[in-house]
Order: sequence, then structure tokens, then C-alpha cells
Amino acid sequence: MSTLERTTFATHEVTNQPPPLEGYNVFERDTVLVEALRREGGDWAEDEARELGAICGRPDVIGRGVQANENPGSTRSNSTPPGTS
Repeated sequence: MSTLERTTFATHEVTNQPPPLEGYNVFERDTVLVEALRREGGDWAEDEARELGAICGRPDVIGRGVQANENPGSTRSNSTPPGTS
């Protein structure tokens, strides 16, 4: 039987999945990182780390990460001599 001939059936609704991990501050949620930053004298960077944590937890930024993981990049070298491929 080819894949075109297969019939799909609805099975069940999946309800045991957590909500999407987005719309939160990744720095503030990382208690170990926050405590280590303070303990090691990084208090001066806490405001900037909090701002970056808010950016990294935005849905659009997380979506870009998902896209990057699903679409591997390709490298084009500029050092290839003309006329060779």
C-alpha cells in the first residue's frame, strides 16, 4: 500500500502537554543564575541581564530559535577561485 492510499484516523486529543514556553523572563526564572550572579559580584550586570532575559523569553524570539533549529544553514565560501565550483 502506498502512502497516498493510506487513510488517517483521528485518535484522541493530547492534553498532557505543557503550554508553550514563552512570554516570560528567562533570567528571572533561572534562580541558580540569579543567585550566582549576585554571589560572584555581578550585581552591576543584573539590570542588563534582566532586560536580556525578557527579550529572550518573548514569543517572537523563541519562534526564531525554533525556525533556526528546523532549517539548518548553508555556508557559502567567498574563497573559491572564479570558474571552480
